[in-house]
Amino acid sequence: MKKLNEVIVRSAKAINKAEKMLGSEKALAKKIGATKQKLDCWKSHALLPHDKIMRTYIATNGAISLNELRPNLTDTFNYRLFKKAMYKNITCNNPTI
Repeated sequence: MKKLNEVIVRSAKAINKAEKMLGSEKALAKKIGATKQKLDCWKSHALLPHDKIMRTYIATNGAISLNELRPNLTDTFNYRLFKKAMYKNITCNNPTI
């Protein structure tokens, strides 16, 4: 398993990349249903929750991979099934994303 600090740094870089793609931290926060403060928290010392991983993936049209957002989950999730289930759940329950 990868060191937690390395994982947090990689995840933070992916969040920063998503912010740049969407224009601002506020835009990303709105798209994924979070606050700017939560994004700052996730970038500094925590990781994106599972539901926010897929929302970010969809908000960036897949330009940022699930592995970039949560590199520590690569071995534990079957990403194909995860993406299919989460995409169906998000698009059916929240068509604005």
